[in-house]
Amino acid sequence: MPRLRSPYLCILAAFAGSRRLYYLAGVHFDTGIVKSNFQFIDLELLRTRLLESLWYFQMQPPLPNFIVGLAVKAFPQHYGTALHVLYLAMGVAIGMLLYRVMVLLGVRSAVACAATILFLTSPGCILFENFPMYEYQIMLVLLASGLALYQLL
Repeated sequence: MPRLRSPYLCILAAFAGSRRLYYLAGVHFDTGIVKSNFQFIDLELLRTRLLESLWYFQMQPPLPNFIVGLAVKAFPQHYGTALHVLYLAMGVAIGMLLYRVMVLLGVRSAVACAATILFLTSPGCILFENFPMYEYQIMLVLLASGLALYQLL
């Protein structure tokens, strides 16, 4: 029975439930930004000349373009779905890392769980999760770096 009350399970349930409710409310992953935003390389170049395009496109961090390029190469017709699944996986990882970092820093488990659920279900988090920009990726890397630094110290 204690496993059913695990904070990680509560966070996962809140994440899944909130995403379902936001989806039913009409919030969907926006792939149009990949085609029209200047931060992204043209999809045809990503499909045919990924590494060369990354090398010469120095205005933005290359990781978002690399991720979009891999999705376009692997799933030419359904790259938007692949990116959406990837961003949902990043959301789950962000939730788990956020909770873990707060507990390691001395926040009580119940408070850390509630704060994590509040963050993951907030409209701002949903907004960043449904646009394939690099802020969500940066947040994941920063949380993982914070956890690694804590483990190192």
